[in-house]
Amino acid sequence: MVADPHWLDAHLGPLEVVAIVLPESPAEKAWGTLLAAVDAHLLRVLDLELIQVGESSVEVLQGQALADLLPPELVGAGSGMLAPADMQVFADELDADTVAAVLVVEHLTLLNVLSDFEAAGSEIILGGVLNEDELNEVLDETEA
Repeated sequence: MVADPHWLDAHLGPLEVVAIVLPESPAEKAWGTLLAAVDAHLLRVLDLELIQVGESSVEVLQGQALADLLPPELVGAGSGMLAPADMQVFADELDADTVAAVLVVEHLTLLNVLSDFEAAGSEIILGGVLNEDELNEVLDETEA
């Protein structure tokens, strides 16, 4: 069942911030896959910023750098939702001189499910962050 469009406009699905280190050659197929997921209403990109990691800082790239690294459909997709300080968290994870795309992604596929639960009287609470190392450890244990 598809949720009422008014309900969908008033609700956000689960959000995720993802940093993707960009390869030196254009990642045309990968960008195409992202755009196809958006077109299929599987996800929505709420912000897309390109960053370059320095020795101790993160620079948000603008202008021609965007046109050189992104497909035309995504140039200008940055909403400013993430401030440079928000992207500083990636500085510790990435090597200096790395260029990465930082995306804020909304997962739309779960919204119809949440709508049905809410219509049945459930309260929906979205929140919390899972530690990746702890999650991988639990998943490894369940696969063993």
